[in-house]
Amino acid sequence: MCSYACFADESRGRAREEAPCPYRTCFQRDRDRVLHSKAFRRLKQKTQVFLSPEGDHYRTRLTHTLEVSQIARTIARALQLNEDLTEAIAMGHDLGHTPFGHAGERALDKLCPGGFRHYEQSVRVAEKLERAGKGLNLSKETLPETVRLKYGLAEYNFAMRGIHFPEDKQVFYQARERLVFEEFLEFILALRKLRDKNERFGNDYVIPASPRVEEFIKELPYELTGAQKKVWKEISADMASDTVMSRLVQGDVGSGKTIVAFLALLTVALNGMQAAMMAPTEVLARQHYATITRMLEEHQIPVKAELLTGSMTTKEKRRAYDRIECGYAKIIVGTHALIQDAVNYDNLALVVTDEQHRFGVKQRETFAKKGGVPHVLVMSATPIPRTLAIILYGDLDISVIDELPANRLPIKNCVVDTGYRATAYTFMKKQIGEGRQCYIICPMVEESESLEAENVLDYSSMLQEEMGEGIVVSCLHGRMKQAEKDEIMERFARAEKSRTSEGNGLGLSIADSFTKNCGGEFSIRIDGDQFLVTIQFKQHLDVNK
Repeated sequence: MCSYACFADESRGRAREEAPCPYRTCFQRDRDRVLHSKAFRRLKQKTQVFLSPEGDHYRTRLTHTLEVSQIARTIARALQLNEDLTEAIAMGHDLGHTPFGHAGERALDKLCPGGFRHYEQSVRVAEKLERAGKGLNLSKETLPETVRLKYGLAEYNFAMRGIHFPEDKQVFYQARERLVFEEFLEFILALRKLRDKNERFGNDYVIPASPRVEEFIKELPYELTGAQKKVWKEISADMASDTVMSRLVQGDVGSGKTIVAFLALLTVALNGMQAAMMAPTEVLARQHYATITRMLEEHQIPVKAELLTGSMTTKEKRRAYDRIECGYAKIIVGTHALIQDAVNYDNLALVVTDEQHRFGVKQRETFAKKGGVPHVLVMSATPIPRTLAIILYGDLDISVIDELPANRLPIKNCVVDTGYRATAYTFMKKQIGEGRQCYIICPMVEESESLEAENVLDYSSMLQEEMGEGIVVSCLHGRMKQAEKDEIMERFARAEKSRTSEGNGLGLSIADSFTKNCGGEFSIRIDGDQFLVTIQFKQHLDVNK
């Protein structure tokens, strides 16, 4: 039923064009035509079941149809579907049914050369037999005949029968192709409708280009790639246009999405408005905040940035709320804490989300309630072909950064099954031995009884055994205290600068910190091919402690 659910004004019309009724919708007319047809009146002569009735308790096909239509309307109302369309379908679903229930259908199925199915006969009755062969001229089927023939798709009833009771694999594949095509078509049309709706939103925040932003670009120690310049031009044009921006920026890790997003944030801030950047995790939010703060300080740009996350203390949050509400904070970085009820913005003009692909529905509504309709910029590092992106994110304009900065190695993405793990671990050991680092993402924090998926706690223990004592494995997840998460990330960052003959440098960082806390000295010396670490304590240590 949901495949046919739509508003009357979205109907594709009829096979034979008719002037619309000034009082009834097209689906109301469909229902009335079925109700007044000869085939519908004949339903009172068809038994619902083959039995011996008692008294006047005689259920006919007509009685059954009326009961079905009432139940269908009740369900449609609960699901907020079109009740008139639902009732029209219910009224006509048994027009071609045989007497004596399905026993009569099975009998005719054996007699007819091409078989007999009552729902197909119902369609033939409505389209061919009624009104002396003219048919009832009801509203059209979901797929136009021209589209179905163009792409060689199966007829709807054939597809429904073939997907449930396929005669062979070929019939099943044909049925699935038709239904999959229709599902994708409906999905794309819904996205296009949403996009058209969004395009009707006027731009409450017209943001012109800022000369200081252009100066900032020239001050960068590197030159933006051609792809970055192109995407930044598209974003600038969107923010200065008459309609609100809804854009997806897709690019591999290291392609330079963050700097482009910062240019948008900075432009808004220099125009006296607020811009928010929402990250999926606190770790990523703090990284973005540190990067933005550093760039503002290095280039002496008088813009205040603010951090807002769920792990902050009540006092810290209250101070952040005040700076945001009064407009002192122009760039706000955080997690989903940015859309909590306690947060009130002064004049929020831009929202940037990192790896939040479907942002723009509930979140956009939440931001809109806080004043105006802000521009939306979504960033994604998920490698996806442009054609597929258009299908999945049809409600967004799409920009692609397909050029890596100079001297940056390309990103390789591989999809393998669990049988490839041994090879992957060998590769990781080799890369770590050359001074590089690795990180692994698990879908869960701890083991679940309902889902069979890798969890961080068990996997990190298993990986430590696999890697051996020379390589330190740490785990990081959202349930840890913020101080613990910060410590691990800092240690991981320091290890990037460590040159070791074995391991990732994390163990050396821990040893160094431990030695200094105990009042000792920690030194590293390279002698030829040997890597020597010396730890000297100035006081006796109780090893047992």
